[in-house]
Amino acid sequence: MRRRVLVTGGAGYVGSILIPLLLKEGFKVRLLDYLMFGGESLLEFYGHPNFEFVKGDIRDRRIVEEALERIDTVIHLAALVGEEACEVKPKVTWEINFEATRIIASCCKQKKIKRFIFSSTCSNYGIYRAGLAQEDTSLNITSLYAETKVACEEYLRTIETSQFHPCILRFAMMFGLSPKMRFNLVINDFVREAVHKKRVVIYGPKCWRAFTHVRDAADAYLTCLRAPLNKISGEIFNVGTENYQKKQLANLIKEYIPELQIKIMEKKKDPRNYRISFKKIERRLGFKAKRSVKEGILEIKDALEKKIFSNPYNPRYEIWYKEKFLKSLL
Repeated sequence: MRRRVLVTGGAGYVGSILIPLLLKEGFKVRLLDYLMFGGESLLEFYGHPNFEFVKGDIRDRRIVEEALERIDTVIHLAALVGEEACEVKPKVTWEINFEATRIIASCCKQKKIKRFIFSSTCSNYGIYRAGLAQEDTSLNITSLYAETKVACEEYLRTIETSQFHPCILRFAMMFGLSPKMRFNLVINDFVREAVHKKRVVIYGPKCWRAFTHVRDAADAYLTCLRAPLNKISGEIFNVGTENYQKKQLANLIKEYIPELQIKIMEKKKDPRNYRISFKKIERRLGFKAKRSVKEGILEIKDALEKKIFSNPYNPRYEIWYKEKFLKSLL
């Protein structure tokens, strides 16, 4: 029998890469999404015989219960992502990021859905200067977004049973092209600025970040779908490819856009500074990211120079712009 997977929030940056991959691999996929930012990214596979779309709010238990019918695996992507988005309405952020996760997880347990893969973030490490942060490194929460993700992680690990197997993936900051493009991500934004303005402004130039290509993120989910339950149950895995300081990133981009001017803003602090180890997921599950930061820079540069995006500064690519949020959040 083909495994039936529910993906929440799958119309976004990662989901619009992940869902076609799952369909190609023979999974039956149901998507539950509120379509806060539109659903154009679904058009590629909307008529696929193994794809089903349910429009709804993950905070509504009735809708969640209906979406989970005949499902045996859940990939929970749905969330308000990033510091700016979460600060617009903190109460709503907690409802969407944490309370809805509790609803979905409890419904899964009730329906005896064993495999639950949760999307978390390396932002949970906040500031860590003692080498490479590993999954058991103490967390240093510096944002509301990270606070909600850590609360979800702690909750999911407390309700693990022999019949419910949550797996937590802490993703490094993503980059790369997606049908639901985001330019409010460091690498994507730097390349956009370099191509169109020939200028990049950097705050906290020596601060480290970890990165992962959006397609590697999708591959990581697929790896966890295929893995035996006893290898992922209750586990946390960092997912990423490379660590860079912001200034190093700008200098790397400058190698391909020599006219780029780099402006350093030393006075404004960066609330995060960390480097990440990705060895655990390679050792336990055999997963290793394939796409480098350099490859991501070049693909975005090529797409921008060839005018794939008619207006890469359109607010739709920023994801969190406030007017849209204020109108759409209930």
